[in-house]
Amino acid sequence: SSNVPYVKKRKRGRGKNINITSPVILEAINILSLIGYYFLTIASQEETSMHISLNKRKRDAIAGYLFILPTFVGVMTFSIIPIFLSILLSFTDWNFAGKPNFVGLSNYVREFSSDVFRKSLVNTVYYTILSVPGQIIVSLIVALALNKLIKGKTFFRTVYFMPVITSTVAISMVWTWIYDEKFGVINAILKLFNIKGPAWLINEKLVLPSLAIIGIWRRFGYQMVLFLAGLQSISRHYYEAADIDGASSFAKFWYITLPLLTPTMFFACITAIMNSFRVFDLAFIMTGGGPDYASHTLVLEVYRLAFQFMKVGPANAVATIMFIFILVITVIQLKLQEKWVFYEGD
Repeated sequence: SSNVPYVKKRKRGRGKNINITSPVILEAINILSLIGYYFLTIASQEETSMHISLNKRKRDAIAGYLFILPTFVGVMTFSIIPIFLSILLSFTDWNFAGKPNFVGLSNYVREFSSDVFRKSLVNTVYYTILSVPGQIIVSLIVALALNKLIKGKTFFRTVYFMPVITSTVAISMVWTWIYDEKFGVINAILKLFNIKGPAWLINEKLVLPSLAIIGIWRRFGYQMVLFLAGLQSISRHYYEAADIDGASSFAKFWYITLPLLTPTMFFACITAIMNSFRVFDLAFIMTGGGPDYASHTLVLEVYRLAFQFMKVGPANAVATIMFIFILVITVIQLKLQEKWVFYEGD
């Protein structure tokens, strides 16, 4: 008799026994067990990897939020919250002391009826019209010239950028001497040609153009760096194809360089307009807003109302008007960019 146990199973209609300990049946059972174990292992690994992936995503998200937290706190503390507080204070009569009282739109009505405010608004717009095109044109010309240089590009780029980071007080003192009626450099040069130089900072018609020249000289280095980066990002294949077609230098500039620089020009225009509307330091140091409010700007009006007359409400009303003005101009530029801004691949 065999020592290996077996199980008998009687089939219907027959009396024959089936031995499930047969090697073939055992092998099949082992294979099925291995297949089941394999699929269970794969499912377990996928679940584990999914869990690890979710944990990694959470850690990456937390790390990202921690990285942007200082910037977020800074923007909220020094930009967003002050803007809303300024708008709220523009509807009050607060004077740095006591409790602010709600006065509705009276501050706005009073400012729009004020001759000083209207003159400061006109002066700011006039200064922007003078300085922004000058900054764009000069910076573009200098960037084109620097882009052609093989040697010394870094040196000249640093030199032209220096006024951007130079102290405004130092710049104002130097240019005050340059514009001086008796001892200024400009009038001394004019005197060589027997031309009597004007009083640049005292003449009501010349004071804003004089300040705009300083603004152009001071800010064009920033736009120059932007244009230089834009020029270097243009593929050389366009110019090579134009050379094959026999295009002139002007044609290459007009049909290749200028269209592909319009995104950079768009950004430069927005930043230049914003900086021009916020002009304060040059006028405050060099002219004090004079003569007869001829160089009085919106930011100077905010300073005059808030810190000379302690009228915080009207000062914030002027600041809110300036904010709305800049916002409207920016939105208009964003709408118009579809008609004149071209991106590579369009």
